[in-house]
Amino acid sequence: MTPAAIQVRQVRERYGGLQAPAGVDLDIPQGEFFGLLGPNGAGKFVAGLCSDRVDPLAAFQNFVILPFTFLSGVFCSIHSLAEPWQSVSRVNPFFYMIDGFRYGFFGQADAPPQLSAAIVAASWLALSLLTLWLLKSGYKLRR
Repeated sequence: MTPAAIQVRQVRERYGGLQAPAGVDLDIPQGEFFGLLGPNGAGKFVAGLCSDRVDPLAAFQNFVILPFTFLSGVFCSIHSLAEPWQSVSRVNPFFYMIDGFRYGFFGQADAPPQLSAAIVAASWLALSLLTLWLLKSGYKLRR
């Protein structure tokens, strides 16, 4: 068996009376590709597969990721936004990710932490399934 490049044991987090995750272990063997949401995660991988050159990939970062991030209450609560933008922020998965971090650091959030965790998990699952499907189908991959 290949030795683990990254090894995490018994991850536990408590949100009030709810403990989630509860005792999660993670081993990533050396040489394996692993990514979640983020700079090298599933979303960036899908954008990279759909881009023929670097320019569309930069456009994805500048015109999709960046506005979603700024409309998610990075610098202040979304309650300070005008009403149409509050509604837009509530359908933005980046809002729930950033709101979860805000709750973890400061104990205050604009949305219930359980809802944030569920939406982030669902977004991660959807992007991961899309990535796996694209890889399995061979979309834009050379053979």
